[in-house]
Amino acid sequence: MDRSNIKHRLGNLALLLGTLLVIILIDRVLLTKYPLPRWKPDPVLHYKHRPGTYTWGKTYDNKPIFINRYGFHDDNFPEKKAEGELRGLIVGDSIVMGHGVTSAETFTNQLEKLLPDNVSGYNTYQVINAGVQGYSTFQYLETLKRTLKFSPDFIVIGFCMNDPTEPYLVNKSYGGSGLDYHGIFQISQPWVSYLVNETGFGRFAIYIRKRITKKFSSVEREVRKEIYSVRRMAQFSRTDPVYIEVWKHVLSDLAEMYELAGKEKIPIVLIIFPHTFQISNEILKEPQKILKQHANLHGVAYLDMTDEAEKLIIEGVPLDDLFLDSDHYTVKGHRVVANLLLRHLKSHGLI
Repeated sequence: MDRSNIKHRLGNLALLLGTLLVIILIDRVLLTKYPLPRWKPDPVLHYKHRPGTYTWGKTYDNKPIFINRYGFHDDNFPEKKAEGELRGLIVGDSIVMGHGVTSAETFTNQLEKLLPDNVSGYNTYQVINAGVQGYSTFQYLETLKRTLKFSPDFIVIGFCMNDPTEPYLVNKSYGGSGLDYHGIFQISQPWVSYLVNETGFGRFAIYIRKRITKKFSSVEREVRKEIYSVRRMAQFSRTDPVYIEVWKHVLSDLAEMYELAGKEKIPIVLIIFPHTFQISNEILKEPQKILKQHANLHGVAYLDMTDEAEKLIIEGVPLDDLFLDSDHYTVKGHRVVANLLLRHLKSHGLI
């Protein structure tokens, strides 16, 4: 090969490397303006917490949100359970994760602090908070499968009233938009998902798409929100074909979780978290009845926070002392949940 050909090839290689360098630099600059969100894509869960991140909540006093190495809003802990340790696992959505409170203020962490003084015979105590904002029952199921490696002694499922409806607003497989406040666009091919969700060019493209969607698809979104509203679901769970089908998916996910815990011989508890408009309103409590009947069918203990909230209100506790909004709890509300859950676990002989 003569020198001119060598120089020509070296020149082409230098041009290619230079072009790639420019693209990478532009991509990094774009990431400073359109940064990666607190969540990252996942082929089954659609999104999950980005491990090791430290951010601030945008509501309720801007409290810090620390995501540990496992992707949980919790402190770090060893994967292998220590000798003589009592270990619990709680899966759920933003109520479990702790929307509007710090990790230390969540009922999972408060339960962990209550255990040493109330349950004897163990050296250490660990309650794992595996809740993630926006998760629904199919994501609880996958989370449970992945977290059994932590060898929990008991499992708690935190069920929120938007669990049945949210997938139909967001998930593409249910006809949803494929993109919500998590900022992760649902794409089945991993490498395409990475390019779209994890690069500066991709984040910029998502930003543009959201602007276009907001401008041209607002009517369609509002219609879908009306169809799959929590209030309508609460009122017509047993009569509307739409919600009858929705509940089939939900109960199937829960049944699989109950069966999985049963195979592993791990006690499992369902906590039912209400929306505030359901409290003291019998007409809107059909979801609670469905969940209780299904739990009874599978021999699963449950704690209905709807009933507990009503008892506290009768005792004179203001609703605002317990709830930040329609479903998320205050620090005091989390403390109430922790104490009730402890009592429930002990009374049913689960710890």
